[in-house]
Amino acid sequence: MIYVTRKAHFSAAHRLYNPTFSDERNDATFDKCNNPMGHGHNYTIECTVAGNPDPLTGYVIDLKKLASLMDELIIDKVDHKFFYITPYFRQHRKCFATSLVFEHLVRQFHSML
Repeated sequence: MIYVTRKAHFSAAHRLYNPTFSDERNDATFDKCNNPMGHGHNYTIECTVAGNPDPLTGYVIDLKKLASLMDELIIDKVDHKFFYITPYFRQHRKCFATSLVFEHLVRQFHSML
């Protein structure tokens, strides 16, 4: 079995706040992450595909296809976006910084391989 990993980068913004808190409490609790205009971060995502090489090409997966899928299903949806304007993140505000936020994208990605 061979493993092929492709790394990609994106930038996105978020805001941490609790609507039940006062402005002062939100500022004290979340500091610069409470900025109404958002607070940005740079992210790295790695996708690893495992398999046996195709006997004709020697590829586990065509890297151009892998790059295209990563762009279409993940990067294009979040790069230079405010997380909460994307449909998935609107529903999962509290856990966006974990790998769970990409769960639905990863399922889509796997189904296309």
